[in-house]
Amino acid sequence: MFRQRNRQFDFKGLIETALNCDFKSCLLKTLLKGRMLNLAASWADIIPRDYDDLIIRIIDLAISFMQEVKTISVKLAATRCLIKFSRRLKKQDMEANVARFHQVLDDLIGLLHSSHSENVYLPIDAISQFSRINEEAVANIAPKCTPSLMRLFREYHSDGTLGYELLNLFKVWTPFESVRSIFTETFLPFIIEIVDNYYSSTPNLDNKDARLKMQAASDDLDDLNRRSKIVDSSTLQHILELLQVLIKKAGKDASQQKRIVATVFP
Repeated sequence: MFRQRNRQFDFKGLIETALNCDFKSCLLKTLLKGRMLNLAASWADIIPRDYDDLIIRIIDLAISFMQEVKTISVKLAATRCLIKFSRRLKKQDMEANVARFHQVLDDLIGLLHSSHSENVYLPIDAISQFSRINEEAVANIAPKCTPSLMRLFREYHSDGTLGYELLNLFKVWTPFESVRSIFTETFLPFIIEIVDNYYSSTPNLDNKDARLKMQAASDDLDDLNRRSKIVDSSTLQHILELLQVLIKKAGKDASQQKRIVATVFP
């Protein structure tokens, strides 16, 4: 809105001035880098698409800051910048700059381990964004990220927000044959565990007596739910949809995967 009302304002000049700051000579380097990244993120929604050169410069700046600075808050700010500005790039530009994004893959994996639960969605979102480039990008990302992501999924699969973020990322991966085997090897065993937990913790004709005894023995229903590891039905639905895609895409390996599924649904 400001740019529309002030067409003579040199917005490009403002961005260039900020990007040309001497970050190395500043006494408060980390603070300045963090502020710069937060400022840059605020430009993402208003910067014109024909500022391609500046968008790439901001992406490069975020990548360099993420690699140079150890402070988690700065790394998260850089991640937010990368997400926002990579979305401003056209698909062909994303493919042309895929090597840039691979530079920070190890940093993103580090954030999966070091970020608090309220911030860990940022590296997940970044990995998801970069996975949409092409199958080659996914082939480089998935083998490194899968163990860390599955650890998070085990912990947060019932979380309404974070669980869905992870499921959406997994759905991006499933169509690609180059990563299907490693993903299937780690994901299918956990599906079995989730489905088993769901049906054993949800009251039904087979387990109702045991469930009633557990409830009678527990003074706290929340404690009962935690111990029973109750899985939300909507989460289960998304997981089974993902399983269906895996089986459909399996091709020659489908029979083996169907045998695994048969152990879940005898």
